[in-house]
Amino acid sequence: MECARLEEKMGIHANATWPAFKNASLGPWEAGGTLYVVTIGCPSSAATSNVTVWTSTDAGLTWAAQDDANRITTAAGLVTTAFDGTTIHVAYCTSAFVLAIRQFSTATNTWGTTTSGTGPTVEAGLASNPFFFVRRSDGTYFVFHQTVAESVMGTGYRRMGYSIYSGGLWSNNISIIVGGVQVHHDVRGIVLGASNRTHLLYTV
Repeated sequence: MECARLEEKMGIHANATWPAFKNASLGPWEAGGTLYVVTIGCPSSAATSNVTVWTSTDAGLTWAAQDDANRITTAAGLVTTAFDGTTIHVAYCTSAFVLAIRQFSTATNTWGTTTSGTGPTVEAGLASNPFFFVRRSDGTYFVFHQTVAESVMGTGYRRMGYSIYSGGLWSNNISIIVGGVQVHHDVRGIVLGASNRTHLLYTV
């Protein structure tokens, strides 16, 4: 077992204990005085991960898994989240490496259903690579992920692309082109601006 120290932006400090293979980097958030974190349980021998939402009502002294019977099972490591104050939005890859989105309600502490429509396929074997997503104010989701591999002057790279989910429909994988050049690994982060413009931080 390991103890993971969680620090929330408002200055809340909490401690949580769970198996060492769980990753508590998604969150924490606060809703109605309750702390929330999302963990990705991925034992080294498993090809898939269990995604669990945990809550604490005593400033992090104790934690409880919520609606665990309906938790997500996903391709190992490919999970990213966004929080809008009441709902935790989770983008992930299914065990078949197909993109999907589910919501977790902090009002009822329950999982919703998976988004309708069939998402595009992300290449298998990218579990340790960048995976980000943002949700715009109009409800449109942008999921950023790595796509096909290629070699440039003998060095291997992964192309960075994104897929859009809007109105019950998924787009195909879209390559990111900057100045006529395909963006490659390494993408470091995504942030959504006040005008719904997505800002992409990457290295070349």
